[in-house]
Amino acid sequence: MYSATVQSRYTTRKGICLLNSCYKSGNYDALYARYLKNASQLVSQIKIGRRMSYVDLCGGTGAVSRELVKKGAVDITIVDLNWNMLKRAPINIKKIVANAEEWKPERRYDVVFCRQAITYLNLERLEKVIDSALKPGGFFVFNLIDTERSTIASMDHKAYALDGKKYQELTLILFGMAHHFQRSEKDGIDLTSFRMYGRSDIESAFKNWDIRINHAPKAMYFMLRKSRNKG
Repeated sequence: MYSATVQSRYTTRKGICLLNSCYKSGNYDALYARYLKNASQLVSQIKIGRRMSYVDLCGGTGAVSRELVKKGAVDITIVDLNWNMLKRAPINIKKIVANAEEWKPERRYDVVFCRQAITYLNLERLEKVIDSALKPGGFFVFNLIDTERSTIASMDHKAYALDGKKYQELTLILFGMAHHFQRSEKDGIDLTSFRMYGRSDIESAFKNWDIRINHAPKAMYFMLRKSRNKG
């Protein structure tokens, strides 16, 4: 997950924590533990073959990569903008430091996964990257929030416990942009801002792709297939 850059400081009982620093300081997995659980569901959207090649795009600490390894995949490449995240990913996979919108693949792959990151990216630029990364007939698999909340203005607050820690979340949506505060009493606070993309946005950006969608509670899983006629 990419975070917007915010240089504010927040004082916790354990000291000073920069907003948006969790992916830099290494506590991303602790602060966003609940969201890592959907990696297995994302990977399960498509059959995993040992001889196939995979990309974990915006892969962070490698939640998707770990699921691929469990299913027997061996040809895995993980791409993320931040090396501090990548160095916590599985060691026996290729790691590339790159911006997802600017990445220039040196080869083509069978499947590209992207978990929890589509809404941080420009879809038109991303489509060109994915097109260059996939073999003809290859798949692009990602998830989006499936919500009935208004994209004009709404606010949602959650408080819950997970693995012995107490968490709070506050999501404020204004004119199609979501601003999400995530806090744990032990792991600090983080702020991310992202677009509320929907199905129509995906269809507009990926016009010549075959699109299939599976719905789950509060989530949509997209499987986009590149035409076999495209080079």
